[in-house]
Amino acid sequence: MSRINYNKWAFHFSIWILIIIILQATVVANYFYTVFTDNNRYAFAISAFESIMAVLFLGILIFLIASIVHKKAKNYQFWIATFVGVFYVLRFLYFMF
Repeated sequence: MSRINYNKWAFHFSIWILIIIILQATVVANYFYTVFTDNNRYAFAISAFESIMAVLFLGILIFLIASIVHKKAKNYQFWIATFVGVFYVLRFLYFMF
């Protein structure tokens, strides 16, 4: 059985979260460019992006916890995934309050 590189998977998930944030920003920019568009389509796109990011964040959290429990080396992948995870939580808290 092969060994799982937890840091690598957390890093990959964090890169996907950053890509989705950029896509979400383009959707918002296009929405403000054409104000009189279909609001349902905009709301669906934003909620779909948020749902995907929530699942990816849970993956980051699981892999980072597994990495800490298994005492893996804390390389750049670990720290970037941790930074993106903290950024996601702060972003979530900012939009909640």
